[in-house]
Amino acid sequence: MLEVTQAKSQRQTGHSLLKLGEQLTARVSNYSSSQQYTLKSGNLQLQLKSALPLQVGQKVELVVTRTHPTLQLRMASPTPAQQNIQQALRSAVVKQLPLDQTLSTLLKQNSAGLLPDSITKALLKIQKSLPDSRAISQAHSLKQALLNSGPFLEQSLAKELMGNLKSGHAVNHDLKAQLLRLALLIKESRTAQQSHLTLSAHTSKTTLHPITSPMSLWDLLFKREQKAATRSHKPETGNSSQELQPSLKLLKNLGEKVEGALARQQLNQLTNLPTQDDARPPWYVEIPVIKNGELSLLKLHIQQNSTGGTDNLQASWQVTIELTLPHLGLLRVNVNLKGRELITHLWSEESQLITPYLEVLKRGLEKQGLTVAEINCHQGIPTPPQPPKSLRGLLDVKA
Repeated sequence: MLEVTQAKSQRQTGHSLLKLGEQLTARVSNYSSSQQYTLKSGNLQLQLKSALPLQVGQKVELVVTRTHPTLQLRMASPTPAQQNIQQALRSAVVKQLPLDQTLSTLLKQNSAGLLPDSITKALLKIQKSLPDSRAISQAHSLKQALLNSGPFLEQSLAKELMGNLKSGHAVNHDLKAQLLRLALLIKESRTAQQSHLTLSAHTSKTTLHPITSPMSLWDLLFKREQKAATRSHKPETGNSSQELQPSLKLLKNLGEKVEGALARQQLNQLTNLPTQDDARPPWYVEIPVIKNGELSLLKLHIQQNSTGGTDNLQASWQVTIELTLPHLGLLRVNVNLKGRELITHLWSEESQLITPYLEVLKRGLEKQGLTVAEINCHQGIPTPPQPPKSLRGLLDVKA
């Protein structure tokens, strides 16, 4: 929704000059500060705040959804940016794979013996970079794991370009960056092996040259690794077609898994973007965690309540945490934080194992300067929260 801070025309001033349900065509004439825009429609000039990205000169169709106590508008048709987001969402929904299951499958391929050294090293690097359960129990380590989980990669790269973050940190530590690097290594290896098979079908004397394609942003980011991968993926001329077929099949399967994991991360990023109806969208973050050699997924759903203030002392937040634990199964925690006051509810099928430790948890929270108003553990698991508004209606279940 678009909140109008001022509306005026040559004839009259105030919100009464527009009626509920009225439609109008306006053009963005000015962008003054963060999310502040000026729009003109005939003799009418509107100053409003929008979380949606608008461009000066852009024409928009608007509908009046509220006139009192403040004037509120919404877009009658999606902007080009919204159309691009919807298209990307549809693509990601189809390709996505569960992040924990996909990573577990990828890391188990490490011992297959059919992969080039460069891919094996990349898989080992991903495995070593994943946080363990002990690390995320510390505030600093949890924050770092959150920042390196993938959704903030582009923001980290922008900080590096501006000199606000150590150069190379995001590329070397971010999960999404490492998956992108792995995707490039798999692509280069498949290209080299397929080229070898094609050339072998014509002549055994032809010299193999690496096949290159136009460089994308990610190719430029990982150019050094890409060149090294091309050299290491060059098959020995003595390899027969039969020897290469199992490796190509495995690389194809790995490539699909990596693409599915990246689609899942892109889906989370896209659902975190603001929409017309939600200027404060929730954050959906998934952090892979290693415990006793097994991989599980820590899911976070973070939402700032619209009723809270803007400063830290008055802001109101709601956080949902999901984690599957040994002997406990799925554990869900709902946290409501307003200022420094905390209300916490836990759900588990094994609640009797958690209840005796609630007092310990309460004292630990109070040591962090929080006031625990309520803390309880309930039997069973509640209905999961609704999907974000950006995903509702994307899939036609009748198709």
